[in-house]
Amino acid sequence: MKDNLCDRPLLVLFLSYGALILTGGLIGYILKNSMPSLISGTLFSFFIFALSLFYWKNRPVALKGLVVIASFLFLFFCYRYSHSFQFFPAGMMAILSLFMLVMTYFRNKTRWPSKPLNQTK
Repeated sequence: MKDNLCDRPLLVLFLSYGALILTGGLIGYILKNSMPSLISGTLFSFFIFALSLFYWKNRPVALKGLVVIASFLFLFFCYRYSHSFQFFPAGMMAILSLFMLVMTYFRNKTRWPSKPLNQTK
């Protein structure tokens, strides 16, 4: 039987992050009747949950996909914060997305290339 090499604490963080994104989309829809909030929260959380499953199954695309989604959400929430200057929800979600990126990097340093990709021998 093949060992599962995924980092369990990071998997729990990914699943929690997806749950917070989904909850935020639902709260945005309930409080402000915002259909874009509901759609984006549902889609992003679906992708986070799917990529978390792939991460659990040791698929190489999962970690890269989760980094891309967290990076996009970080930039999106920074943009929203720069227009509203309200900490909740945009500032908090930007900090949470940055936290996910930092944790992903530090928990998986060995999986990232150690030298620039353009170097050849």
